[in-house]
Amino acid sequence: MSAPAVFLDACVLVSAIRRHLLLTLAEQGLLHPRWSPKVLLETGHAHARIVGDIGRDGAGEAARLVTALEAAWPEASVPDEQSCQIKIEGPLPDRDDAHVMQAAAACGARFILTENMKDFPRKTLKPLGLYARPTADYLGSLWRTDPAQMRAVFDKTAERLQLTPARFETALKRARLGGLAKAMVG
Repeated sequence: MSAPAVFLDACVLVSAIRRHLLLTLAEQGLLHPRWSPKVLLETGHAHARIVGDIGRDGAGEAARLVTALEAAWPEASVPDEQSCQIKIEGPLPDRDDAHVMQAAAACGARFILTENMKDFPRKTLKPLGLYARPTADYLGSLWRTDPAQMRAVFDKTAERLQLTPARFETALKRARLGGLAKAMVG
């Protein structure tokens, strides 16, 4: 089975631990990350706000993050011209999220990874052949399918982030991926 195309929402990309876990999966050939220019813009804005609030160079760090994502995964970006051809039918809690659904459908993503499940109603996604999934659920299903492979992904991610196993476990818990932290040590 080939690796699925997975559309990553900005709320997933802005979280360093989620972003690094998912991109490590991509490096291992286990998923094809997809996003749109607008998702990268939203990611940059959120990252700038988060790190700016703790006294760091928010704008500079955000620009470097977005540039690094674009350089490492140039094929991940779904062109706006392709996305805008997709029509969204059905209710949306926030019309500003239509671009995520359009881009995910346009690139043939299997699903959307998001932490904002309420913004992606099933009845609106279903006609597009999509569904939304939280990161913890997706990573948990991969863990249950192949714990050894996921252990290698976790180890590589912790190494990349220069985190000891204990600090990595804490980072998973802070990112609300605590179930994965328990599985790793259990």
